[in-house]
Amino acid sequence: MRKKRIVIGLTGFIAAGKGTVVELLKNEFGFTGYSTSDRVREAARAAGSKNPTRELMQAIGNEMQERFGGDIFAKIIAGMIWAEQNDHVVVDSIRHPEEYVFFAQYPYFVMLAVTAPFEERFRRVQSRSRAGDPKTIQEFYAIDQRDQGVGQDLSGQQVKRCVELADYTLENKDTREEFEQQVRDFLALL
Repeated sequence: MRKKRIVIGLTGFIAAGKGTVVELLKNEFGFTGYSTSDRVREAARAAGSKNPTRELMQAIGNEMQERFGGDIFAKIIAGMIWAEQNDHVVVDSIRHPEEYVFFAQYPYFVMLAVTAPFEERFRRVQSRSRAGDPKTIQEFYAIDQRDQGVGQDLSGQQVKRCVELADYTLENKDTREEFEQQVRDFLALL
């Protein structure tokens, strides 16, 4: 990994392993992490929702992107990165192509997509038991489709398009240790 400034943007489908990447980058390589989902969660709490569901967060994120542009969360995080003293930053949960376009203007930005098979992602959602996560495979399918951009207007979630735009893609289909090695190998390319 190079010594100068680097910002890694993460995109990927629900429960593909983005959190594992963030955890590894922070704990093993000293990255500072930011998340677009945290910015949406903050907006939901400011609007009075103490424990927003994924569906509510998707709706709030879509509304904010419709009102302020698809890159609103990228711009908020860019201000945080600007103030950051760490030259190694990871931005989790890039879900809209305009967020990618905004960050891609900087030569130190690279986008990493994390994918995994649908059935494996559903199994992970069931095992992590996060508040607001879908309980049935039908609920998971509906939320996954919305997140990917199916049936969404241009201000909505567009993860599938973001995955297509990524500079690199890692498929998380093996053990955690094997996936973490993929992340280390990816960093060695930078």
